[in-house]
Amino acid sequence: LAQADVYRFRRVLSCWVQFCMSRKSDIIFFKSKLCRFFTSGSTCPKASTCRFAHGVHDLRAMPVLSRTNICQELLTTGSCS
Repeated sequence: LAQADVYRFRRVLSCWVQFCMSRKSDIIFFKSKLCRFFTSGSTCPKASTCRFAHGVHDLRAMPVLSRTNICQELLTTGSCS
């Protein structure tokens, strides 16, 4: 890869990561943890719109986030071994 291509790739990757973290993270982690109001015995103010689970029947599996980083060797040299 040419240096300009690597730079362009880094910019696109950075934008994609920012988009994912700001928008998609809510979807990825939706109902993957118990609501703190529910676990304390209180009534959740968000009720059905809460993004946290209101019981084990609502719980979803946590996403597997291993190997989600771009190879640093690819970014610096243009190839990955």
